[in-house]
Amino acid sequence: MDFETLEKYHIKPFKSAINNGIEMIMIAHLHVPHFEKEKIPTSLSKNAISYLRNTLNYKGIIISDDMIMKGVGDFGEIEACETGIRAGVNIFIYRNSDKKTINIIETLAKKAENDIELKHNIEKSYELIIKLKQKRGV
Repeated sequence: MDFETLEKYHIKPFKSAINNGIEMIMIAHLHVPHFEKEKIPTSLSKNAISYLRNTLNYKGIIISDDMIMKGVGDFGEIEACETGIRAGVNIFIYRNSDKKTINIIETLAKKAENDIELKHNIEKSYELIIKLKQKRGV
């Protein structure tokens, strides 16, 4: 599919939602060759998220699809989240809050202590989330 068709049919609803003030968008684990030649899902793609932020001018929160899904299964649990954070994902969905999920969070938090980019992206996500919660009175 060429990029014009992608924009006309698949991106258009997102563009409309952004123009109408949507505050959160879920990004799927699907591969879009226009953004990444390698099999990297849009949920982990700096290029796809950069397009969302810079071309579509989206300022809200980006949420991943469920991180247990097959679309990110080949990346490893911690690596998938780290790649997503570096790409600009703000919230990750996990269908289970089990020890494995807690371990992922703790491992990434520890890694962020010595990784400026990772820490900065986590802090930016925190600020976006808190800002929306305050706006909504949560």
